[in-house]
Parts: sequence; structure tokens; C-alpha cells
Amino acid sequence: MTDTEVFIGRTLARCRKVAAGAEELMPLLAGVMPFDGEDLAALNLMQRTAATAFLKRFEQLQDLIARAVRAIAGWTGVDAGSMTHRDIGDWLEKHALVPDSESWMVAVRLRNRLVHEYPIEEQEQVLRLNESWAAMPLLHTITDNLGAYAEQKGLPT
Repeated sequence: MTDTEVFIGRTLARCRKVAAGAEELMPLLAGVMPFDGEDLAALNLMQRTAATAFLKRFEQLQDLIARAVRAIAGWTGVDAGSMTHRDIGDWLEKHALVPDSESWMVAVRLRNRLVHEYPIEEQEQVLRLNESWAAMPLLHTITDNLGAYAEQKGLPT
């Protein structure tokens, strides 16, 4: 097994673990999501903690998926070193792993906002949590589809 194949297997396994971690948080938030309040302080301590952890899982999963796609695409002969997030979305769409590349780009932009911009306004925090909640099923689907694609290609998953 090559180093790239080992990396792909480990990255896909980590994707599944992070996705499972997000799924474990959903019951803690299910009664309040999507959140229709104006301030997350209205949530109880357990819900606020779960919301913060959920956002972190979203960030991590989106990033791990991008790493996995670059590695798999590179393994198939694509020049993955120069792949932009748009290229990743197009690759996912081309291989029917995502309904359309724009849905991937929505997740990328959201992850970038979560990582690089701390919102001052409470309404923006609520918006980001709700957007992450709505986009998480897409990341779960991509994780499952990417694993199936890798398995079909004989890669470790």
C-alpha cells in the first residue's frame, strides 16, 4: 500500500469519526434546531456547549473531506496540488458524489466564515449555527459517497 493510499484510508476514517461526532450532538439540539431565537444565550448550558461542538465538527468535516478528495483525485492522476475548492466541488459533482458543485461551495464558504470571522452580532451567530445545521446532511452524504467511491476503486476506507 502506498503512502497516499494509507493517507486516504486514514482521512476517510477520520471523516466518519467526525461525522459520527456531529450526529451524536444532534439529539442534544434537536428540540431547538433550527434555532429561532435571537441570542444563543437563551439555550441552556448543555445546548450551548453542544452547539459550539457542532460548529467545530462542521469545520473539521468540511476540511477533512477536501483533503480526502484531493488525495483521491491525485491518486487517480488529477493534478490535485492545484485543486481549488471549486475544483473539488466540480470533481465531486462529476463523480456524482454531490448533487451539484454549488452545494459544496456553500459549505466551503460557511466553513471559512466559521474559521476566520468571529461574529460580534448575536444574530450572525444564530445564522451560522442554523446554516451549519442545514448543511451538515450534505457533508454526511459526501462522506458516505466518498467512502463508497474509494471502496469501488479498491482504496482503503
